[in-house]
Amino acid sequence: MSALDDVFQSVFDNFVYESDLSAWGCVDYWATPKEMAAHAGHDGKVHDDCDGFALLCRGKLDELGIENRLVFCQVETGEYHLVCESAGYILDCRQQSVMPRQLLNYKWISISGHKLGEPWDLIKE
Repeated sequence: MSALDDVFQSVFDNFVYESDLSAWGCVDYWATPKEMAAHAGHDGKVHDDCDGFALLCRGKLDELGIENRLVFCQVETGEYHLVCESAGYILDCRQQSVMPRQLLNYKWISISGHKLGEPWDLIKE
């Protein structure tokens, strides 16, 4: 199993999708991995939405020295969504495993830099 698969499975197994309103009491909140760990549910799992999943994946990949970025996109239902990308592979709470980017029927909107604080760029497809 690759490092991306290991990171994905580790986050996926310890994550419960929950809206920010329910988990954090506000419509949209990007918690840090430390905040999410401190705010874990009674089941010991992190309860958050897609940005929480993507940020957890990003944090674990950063710890391993694996280059990655966040990608803002729109899914088939029209909803906006955030995923983590590394070398063309997507770590996404809507999937059961790491997926090649080209297999996902998403509209890719913008992508972050590789390091915290770097600017986001629009994706032109």
